[in-house]
Amino acid sequence: MANIFDQDQQWLLSCLSASLDPNQEVRNFAEASLTQASLQPAWGWIVV
Repeated sequence: MANIFDQDQQWLLSCLSASLDPNQEVRNFAEASLTQASLQPAWGWIVV
């Protein structure tokens, strides 16, 4: 289970970083990904 948590945490950090990217396409994709993830049940258990 630790490996899955680490992958999810890495994905979240990557999306958060990409949401600050100067390239609007990268930002839009990251923001859309975060929005979709927020709709998933139990997504809130990941604490950064």
